[in-house]
Amino acid sequence: MDNFYTLGKNKKLFELAEFPAINTGEKVVILFTGGMKSYLIGLIAKEIYGIENIIFGFISMDIFGDFKNNTKRLQVSKKNYDNAFKKLGGIHKIELDDDSFTSREEMHHVSSKKILSKFSSVKYAITGYTKLHEEIIEMLKESGWGLGKITRNQLPAYVEKNSEKYKTLNYAIKNFNQPIHFTNKFVDFNEIQKHFYSMVRPFRNLTDHEIVELYGKMNFLKELNETMSCEVLETNEHCGKCRNCLQRKDAFLQARIKDTTKYSFKS
Repeated sequence: MDNFYTLGKNKKLFELAEFPAINTGEKVVILFTGGMKSYLIGLIAKEIYGIENIIFGFISMDIFGDFKNNTKRLQVSKKNYDNAFKKLGGIHKIELDDDSFTSREEMHHVSSKKILSKFSSVKYAITGYTKLHEEIIEMLKESGWGLGKITRNQLPAYVEKNSEKYKTLNYAIKNFNQPIHFTNKFVDFNEIQKHFYSMVRPFRNLTDHEIVELYGKMNFLKELNETMSCEVLETNEHCGKCRNCLQRKDAFLQARIKDTTKYSFKS
């Protein structure tokens, strides 16, 4: 694998150095859903660390509160996770849920404690958070949402008012019926760092279409076309209508890479 990749017209650089080195006997945990972003994290990590040194941590959709008690969506997500885990040849897995979380601080503490109780040699947690997630977290801090200064319903208007600063987030809200993540249990990376030794976010500067482009640059297009994004169907097809499917279509379109995904709804 090359040490760096140049993406798109903006010449944005992605470096494999974003994946930290580990010593013999240490492991990494990937916060894994099996979608496009976390699957690419898995492909890269597999080559860097070896599959035996990776723990795939499934993140229940309840954990961020966007789909609280949505049993159907959780079933679909779990299926996608299991299938992706098998395709990567995974060995170690652990499920993270929020049944006992009462605060965002406890969420990080309980999650890390659960991982470390089973895999004491974990050194880093790696996530597929992209530019969208980074903008959301920054926006929640800047708006005062974490301090109760603004309600969840007021957040989209706040984003639109500050659309120049939150371009990726504003685009997602307007085009994909995008709910704003993390508003149930606000994710604070400073808090995460206290519990996981380090939360690594290699794709934090990349958009979804740059992730698709990166798949191409790394010769993983076959693997990309096997990933599942749909949050509705339990089959091997995509519905084509849900927010994840809309984002997937748009990412391929903007990356100018042929989308061979099977969608039930074509337009």
